[in-house]
Amino acid sequence: MTLMLLCSMCESGSRSVWENVTESTPLTRTNTGCIEFNTVVSAAFWLVHLPKWMVEDSIPMLDKLFRNICRVPYRASLAIFWRKEDNNQQRHSNENGNMDGDSETSEASVRVLVYTQEDRGHDPHCLETQEGFKLLVSSSDLVINHGTNLDISIKGNLYNLQESGARLRFQPYHENRCTMSVRRSLTSISAAGNINISSEEVVIYTASIVLPIKK
Repeated sequence: MTLMLLCSMCESGSRSVWENVTESTPLTRTNTGCIEFNTVVSAAFWLVHLPKWMVEDSIPMLDKLFRNICRVPYRASLAIFWRKEDNNQQRHSNENGNMDGDSETSEASVRVLVYTQEDRGHDPHCLETQEGFKLLVSSSDLVINHGTNLDISIKGNLYNLQESGARLRFQPYHENRCTMSVRRSLTSISAAGNINISSEEVVIYTASIVLPIKK
């Protein structure tokens, strides 16, 4: 194992930029097992104990670790909504009175809402209710760090029409939304699938959904 002393001279509130100062700063081990060193600068110091094989080119990894440690975790709630989306032909038929507003549709919008305000997803005055979305599933058991990027994917017999995928950045005390337009992949089976919410390729939530889209 190897001791590394890192130093960051960035101002308070700025992102830390770490530099390895082990060779220029002598380290002394005391009788009690503590490590002492002297400095003439005002800075943040971080003493790291690493295996020797990890020391080389370890700064990017340690910087990422430090940023993750400093992120404040929040207990968050998540709600998934859906809404029918009529295509142009259906809207034209509705205008001529040949189809009603509850007609079967080939496309739907799925919206993921992540929030920290309790019961916000069930609020009858929330934006989703005003825009005609219906609640599919909800959860209040998530712990998400401030600033985490959440990747949203859908699998099964549903596919996202946006090839770039879906992502939202979690900010506490804000309503974090992401909306996807989806269609059924195979017309021979129901429009069922799984929605996965991932952070850094680790799935933190998954839900099974079935949408009444027929084409």
